[in-house]
Amino acid sequence: MKHLFGVSARLSVVAAIVAGVGLLIPGDLGFGAHSGKAYAQTCTTGKQVPKRKRRPAPTLSIQVNKRLEAVQIAFEEKNYPQASELLNALARKKISDYEMAMVSYFRGLLYYEQENFAQAIRSYEAVVANDRLPYGFSDSVKFTIAQLYFAEENYRKSIQLLDEWLVYQCNPPASSYMFKGQAFYALEEYRNAVGQILIAMEMKRAAGIPVRENTYLLLRSIYFELNDLPKVKEILEILIINFPPKASYWLQLSAIFSELKEERNQLATMEVAYKQGFFGKESHFVNLAQLYLYNDVPIKAVKVLEDGFKQKLVEENEKNLETYSQSLMVAREFKRAVDPLARAAKLSDDGKLYIRLAQVNIELDRHADAIKAIQAGLKKGKLDREDRAQTLLGMSYYNVDKLGDATKAFRAAAKDKRSRKAATQWINFLRKEIDRRRKLAIALKPIKRTVSP
Repeated sequence: MKHLFGVSARLSVVAAIVAGVGLLIPGDLGFGAHSGKAYAQTCTTGKQVPKRKRRPAPTLSIQVNKRLEAVQIAFEEKNYPQASELLNALARKKISDYEMAMVSYFRGLLYYEQENFAQAIRSYEAVVANDRLPYGFSDSVKFTIAQLYFAEENYRKSIQLLDEWLVYQCNPPASSYMFKGQAFYALEEYRNAVGQILIAMEMKRAAGIPVRENTYLLLRSIYFELNDLPKVKEILEILIINFPPKASYWLQLSAIFSELKEERNQLATMEVAYKQGFFGKESHFVNLAQLYLYNDVPIKAVKVLEDGFKQKLVEENEKNLETYSQSLMVAREFKRAVDPLARAAKLSDDGKLYIRLAQVNIELDRHADAIKAIQAGLKKGKLDREDRAQTLLGMSYYNVDKLGDATKAFRAAAKDKRSRKAATQWINFLRKEIDRRRKLAIALKPIKRTVSP
């Protein structure tokens, strides 16, 4: 199950009770927003709170009061063995039910301090079982039990007790709804969690209290679990606008735009993240470069990858060098594309990139280099269309005036029916060209003898 916060955050009510131990009379303890004198309240919100039978204020005997003061001192000194011994001795005496409830209450505190939450729960349940306790105190202990059940990952029981507590609270704090929302989140009941958290947020806004960043982060996680991507986008935009900038918010928003097929917004978001220096992974640079390519801005793709190479965050491997060379080619920077493409081809397990390198060299009218690249590609193999490679090879041989080699290449291409027609046309052309040159050479021989000395 999910853990949303640490023990101290879960048990803030217990901390409040510990702070009030010195008062000893539960009806006077200061429990802040959780005191809830529900038995005779008039709710300003219009909420109807069930009436409860008024309970007389209980009292402690002087002897019990003194012993509990000693327990308190032991607590303050963190002498838990002594505190436990004092409580056990008090429990063995003949004391009233209310006084026994107070012993159970202090035992609960002792178990809590020792992080024995299961025993703390049992002790506090013994407290609320007493029907003579002031409601404010009893309600506060019940709220504490709810939080302890959360600590024990018994989220269903925690919600049950919280609901029982809420019935008698005129103006419960926003934090109680947040707590309930977190319990639903831990149970993976995300829609219930959203409802409680939204109530808490609205209460805070109405009171002029800013909603904390962590609340939005929790809400973002819940909407993501619900696959409500528009809401995730909305929360991320709120986080970006209202809180200190964080790389994760921009990068996550870009990913959400991608899922929503909003490519332009995805690019704009990634671009802002890049300019703010939020890129720290290879994938960030590569993804932005690919977005630039997709949106026909290849020169920016080139610059982003070069920056990644320079920062040693982008590895100069086959895939990245291929993307870099592709960006250069789309930007019509063919000369600059040759080196990274040659390096990528060398690293590749097949000959496909060598054929692409040959095409770049042909574009640059470097046919001798193209021949070397095609031969390397054919040697590595695993080509999609070897016949096309042979056709390129034949054309390159023709351009360096090696007609015999060109003919051999076109004959190899003609073995594939997909290239047979074009290759045959080339073969016929080359046969005629070779024959023309042979006849021309024969015709020129007498002229050469005539002019010879």
